[in-house]
Amino acid sequence: MRKVIALGLFVVFTFLLTQPALACARGTLRFAQKSDSLTETQYQYRLEVAFPNLLFDKPVGIYYAGDGTDRLFVVEQQGVVYVFENSEEVATANVFLDIRDRVLFGGEQGLLGLAFHPSFSENGYFYVDYTADSPRRTIIARYSVTLDDPNEADKNSEEVLLEVEQPFANHNGGQITFGPDGYLYIALGDGGSAGDPLGNGQNRSTLLGSILRIDVDSTSGVANYGIPSDNPFVDNTEGYREEIYAYGLRNPWRFSFDPESGWLWAADVGQNRIEEIDIIEKGKNYGWNIMEGSLCYSPSEGCNQTGLELPIWEYGHGLGNSVTGGFVYRGSKLTDLIGAYIYGDYGSGRIWALRFDGINDPVNTELLETNLNIPSFGVDEENEILICAFDGRIYKLTSVVNIHLFGSAAKGWGFTEKNITSPGPTITAKEGDLVNLTLTSADGITHNFFVDYDGDVNPSVGEPKSLDFQTTTINYQFAATIPGTFTYYCQYHKGTMFGAFIVAQIKLLGDLNNNGIVDIFDVVAVAVAFGAEPRDPNWNPVADLNNDDVVDIFDVVTVATNFGKTA
Repeated sequence: MRKVIALGLFVVFTFLLTQPALACARGTLRFAQKSDSLTETQYQYRLEVAFPNLLFDKPVGIYYAGDGTDRLFVVEQQGVVYVFENSEEVATANVFLDIRDRVLFGGEQGLLGLAFHPSFSENGYFYVDYTADSPRRTIIARYSVTLDDPNEADKNSEEVLLEVEQPFANHNGGQITFGPDGYLYIALGDGGSAGDPLGNGQNRSTLLGSILRIDVDSTSGVANYGIPSDNPFVDNTEGYREEIYAYGLRNPWRFSFDPESGWLWAADVGQNRIEEIDIIEKGKNYGWNIMEGSLCYSPSEGCNQTGLELPIWEYGHGLGNSVTGGFVYRGSKLTDLIGAYIYGDYGSGRIWALRFDGINDPVNTELLETNLNIPSFGVDEENEILICAFDGRIYKLTSVVNIHLFGSAAKGWGFTEKNITSPGPTITAKEGDLVNLTLTSADGITHNFFVDYDGDVNPSVGEPKSLDFQTTTINYQFAATIPGTFTYYCQYHKGTMFGAFIVAQIKLLGDLNNNGIVDIFDVVAVAVAFGAEPRDPNWNPVADLNNDDVVDIFDVVTVATNFGKTA
């Protein structure tokens, strides 16, 4: 009979591990402890300065070259590009390109975009988007690195591909990115002022108010670029610009491609009411200035929405007033966010995660609210999120684990007066997490936390600890900086007498054999113990992950959800 149950469990595992909803299900986890205690774990996020030794002047973009060197490039709006090693300890950044003498800088104008050719490691080509003067215009230009120094560009190698006259000083767009098809995509705003007074958003005879797609590896007539043959308005007879890929945009401020789905995500800055997120598709009209988001703009009501593509997500100006586009997270450190579009708002400093699969309703989650002006997001070669801020810093997004232990010091974790009789509540954290640990006593006994690095079950010099014995609730913070399993103790005292310790282990949830990975051996352990209770001969307390005195489907789901994860 036990073999039949085990076989059935493997079938259940096979099913569970193919379900995308379970594969990324995290959030607030509640583990019922024995007796009168409870552990609550919440995963939250914070920003850390990624490169403490570096400070920039109005950084508007951070990029990597895709050449395997793991270098990062920061664009300053005034017209300078810096290059440096992607290391927290990096001491200095070197000037890669300085074209301040060519850039019209101020307000929304300046050096706004950078993109590296897909074959950059072979040809050394990269492209910039900047505003120039006399006349005021957007310039898309190609540069090359010097032959003898990969960390220095040849300023004299500029080749202008495209110039677009700008009637006003705002709404320049500025993002340029190579798509998975190898073509260069270019964002241009509607030309500026307010309300699109020249009607550029709906005018396909101008490049303004559009996302363009060009071929930088070919030429067409007198142009220094080619038109992809499948651009939506190729060979039209109405006078539409053939470079246009999509139109009806007000000021698309940052767009990016999801490397897995290939979707083009764009943030379009609103006028007075709505900020929007769009999935950009070939030939589609995104509504401006007929619409602002999902609302009529001109006319203010009763507008004709025929043929217009509405945003997949929008928010009002109570939450922010200038959306900054980001990236779909495809890194490995923030597993809860994989597949979510991470974006923010320049004005409010909020950062969100937006999930959308094209079928179900989108789900938007606020990750944190900062006091920063955020002009741009970026990713490194490992697809980890980086954030530019106008305080001059580059930030990284990291996770925080908040854990609250409730219960009786005498009973909740298996105390005796002198000895540890059993492990206490298990709390989980990933390497690099900041852990906020709170203990609330149910019996009036005060407590002290410490981490026992040396294994002597005593607080020693160099071991983090809290010293507050004056309250029954202790707030304790530590960084899970060392991978693996470590023991954290709670020391309590009553009057002047020290009592026993409790144990809280930082470990990988579902890793029953503590080998650093949730693998097939953990599957087998749960399968063998499935259905067992403490009185049964095959009882395995390690397999009872939620401590409810039975190895059941909840333990199966826990292992299935975490299958493949490593410490």
